[in-house]
Amino acid sequence: MRIIVVALGLLVFCFVTLAASVMQQYHQRIGGAAQELTRFVSDFDANASASNMTRQQALTLMFRNAEPFIQTRATTISRYAVRLERLKSQADALAGPLPAALVTFIIDYDRDLLAGTMKDYRLTFSASGMVLGFVLMCLTILFGGMLAVMTGSNQRSAA
Repeated sequence: MRIIVVALGLLVFCFVTLAASVMQQYHQRIGGAAQELTRFVSDFDANASASNMTRQQALTLMFRNAEPFIQTRATTISRYAVRLERLKSQADALAGPLPAALVTFIIDYDRDLLAGTMKDYRLTFSASGMVLGFVLMCLTILFGGMLAVMTGSNQRSAA
């Protein structure tokens, strides 16, 4: 049982350390993606403003247009605006404490950005990722040992 608990602890350490590394590289990509999306959305907003409309008014006009191409552009701009807000929210969350950032990363990642991150991934180790991984490894071993004692599976049978 001890070997299983220690192996599980090492597995947790490796997972958290690597996840922190991937998360850091993913966070860097968010900045570039947000910058490009900001450019598209800002250009659209400027065009709408030049016509004395808000973004929503311009999109409504485009959605009501009979031309499918114009409707498709409205859908695209709407998606860009939503994705931009989501990426900004993720960037703020990922800039916070590592445990909370890791949870945010696991729950609310952007598929396209993560795919690009994994494609270009370079193994790096951050001090905070290694510390968190070590702490969680120790907790896994501690709780695994306590579970073994409580279940009696750590006792050797007398032959």
